[in-house]
Amino acid sequence: MEGHLPEAINLPHRETGPASTPSLAKDRLVVTYCDRIFCNASTKAAARFGAQGFRVKEMLHGLAGWREEGYPVKTGLGPVELEH
Repeated sequence: MEGHLPEAINLPHRETGPASTPSLAKDRLVVTYCDRIFCNASTKAAARFGAQGFRVKEMLHGLAGWREEGYPVKTGLGPVELEH
């Protein structure tokens, strides 16, 4: 199942440079995550956001970990509530 965290913005790590981030508020926390546990794109994105002055955290275990904890995932069909 594909999806994303509610209110997430899809921004691939290769596109996290100054040209693509001017509309993002630097006073808000940026959380990076991948859709798979063994992906390292969120680590790369976190480093790039940090270098631009953003407050940033990386969500360990990515979207898979989020799902395992039973948190909602938004898909094209709307939020999906997962059973514990």
